[in-house]
Amino acid sequence: MCNKLEQYDEPEMRAHKFVRVINKVLLLHNAPILSFSLTFFPMSNVRIIHDYVDQWIPLLSRKGMKQLTLEDYEEEKFTAIHYFSSLEMSHLRLANAYLPCTPAFEGFTYLRKLELIDVSDLGNGILNCPVLEMLTLEIMAESSMRMRTRKTTVCRIKKDIISELPREVKEIILCLLPIQDAVRTSILSTKWRRCWTLMPNLIFDSQIFGSFKFSLPKIVSVINEALLLHSGPILKFSLTVPQDYHNAHAIHEHICQWILLLSEKGIQQFTLENSSFGQIPPDLSSLDLTHSRLTKVQGSSTPAFGGFTYLTNLELVNVAYMGQTIFNCPVLEKLKLEFCKGLSPTNFHSPNLRCLHEISDQITLRGVENLTEYSFGLYSYSNVQGKASNLVEVLGSLHTIEKFSVGILFIKYLAKGDCPNRLAKSMPYLKSLNIFHMDFTLLSEISCLRSLIRSAPNLCKLHISAVYWNKYSDEGYLEDFWAEYSEDFEINQLEIVRFSHFKGLRAELELVRFILARSPLLKTMFIHYSEGLDNNVAGTIRKEMMQYSKVSSRAQIRHSEEKPVNFSDCWHLS
Repeated sequence: MCNKLEQYDEPEMRAHKFVRVINKVLLLHNAPILSFSLTFFPMSNVRIIHDYVDQWIPLLSRKGMKQLTLEDYEEEKFTAIHYFSSLEMSHLRLANAYLPCTPAFEGFTYLRKLELIDVSDLGNGILNCPVLEMLTLEIMAESSMRMRTRKTTVCRIKKDIISELPREVKEIILCLLPIQDAVRTSILSTKWRRCWTLMPNLIFDSQIFGSFKFSLPKIVSVINEALLLHSGPILKFSLTVPQDYHNAHAIHEHICQWILLLSEKGIQQFTLENSSFGQIPPDLSSLDLTHSRLTKVQGSSTPAFGGFTYLTNLELVNVAYMGQTIFNCPVLEKLKLEFCKGLSPTNFHSPNLRCLHEISDQITLRGVENLTEYSFGLYSYSNVQGKASNLVEVLGSLHTIEKFSVGILFIKYLAKGDCPNRLAKSMPYLKSLNIFHMDFTLLSEISCLRSLIRSAPNLCKLHISAVYWNKYSDEGYLEDFWAEYSEDFEINQLEIVRFSHFKGLRAELELVRFILARSPLLKTMFIHYSEGLDNNVAGTIRKEMMQYSKVSSRAQIRHSEEKPVNFSDCWHLS
């Protein structure tokens, strides 16, 4: 035995002993080996160890190895091919080695971290690492003084949640951003690059115009580029020309070109908001629109918004039109006309119209019989002829109305003439009543309100926004007004009440008292106080209302600080 050992020199014996130790450890180990690290320090016959490394790796793979480190500090690089069988590794570190990647190798499915230090001979193969997060490459170079130096490249391939979002979610995010910010998302990652070119909504509003300081060539260039680069359908296009933009009319020269592009993109919603009058509306006849909004345009005998087969929602604000054309809109359901000259609901053949919002100086009740929502604001009396009972005349035409909104001078018009205690024909479908610009100092308007409430047995929501135009008040006659008619006056279905611009006049407080005492299903009454109302006065009002009796055990009075809704936005109220 001794003679046999003497055949080996001491370095070779150390190498064999090193191998025997590792073999014994691996063979006797009876549990999973998750991490294995082997470092070759300078010794003779290190090739002996190299020959065994390739045998140990398959054994380690069967033991569930996740991390493998092989570092060789000898001049000679080692070669091992069996680490390609360790497909479940998550961390691999190789130093001073050959990596003979073969075309048949499909890659490391679970590898997250790869460190290659002075590794060569990758050949033409490509390591497929689908979940790799961090890659480190270190190149060992020989200097003139035989000193080994390193040139290191570290690449972090970190997958983030936002890059893996589904396309539909990305579109939702992009649609919530201003268009300039949506374009900037291209720098987030390769998966976000040019995602904005698929967003279905393009909104060019005052915010983006401000960023270009009203430079017409720049604005036109931006819109042109956005439309030309866009690679998906454009369902909504909105352009808001800012105020104080002296070259606003010049943009309209380009709108016709943009409409041609939009017609090829499946546009469904088109909005043009002008800041000044005098603009000729674009020809939208080539677009299959479902929604359209135009402001401050004037038309000729060929309107831009007529004859749409698919149009369901149309908003025209400050539109002037000279002509007698009847616009055929067979599926139109919602129509908004505000301050439009030469246009009224009678200009539209819309048998399916259900919602009409109008601000005008003329009252037209023709064609309103089938409406479920009707809001009207009267801004002038000059062209209006009063009736013996304006309230009966108007409400008599609204047979199926579910939501009725009154604004500006229209409540005064309805209050003119005789206001019956209750309409002869009730409004059983009316569930939401909104009265804007209600003057609680006038007995006539309060009488009109009373008649409306009593004629709506199924009223669920009531909103009253007050205004105070008169120096003289009928308040002395109003103190017992509601109590006088309270015997057979129940508001059995009322659940939500809102008061806006509340001043705490006696007429207002008596109405609050009456509603609380006569509404068994009332849930919440919101009170929004008038601006400038003294805090001490508001506190006194709160204390008084707390003393009022409530027929509903669930009724609550809440003092709201939210901004009141304007009449123009009332058709968005639920």
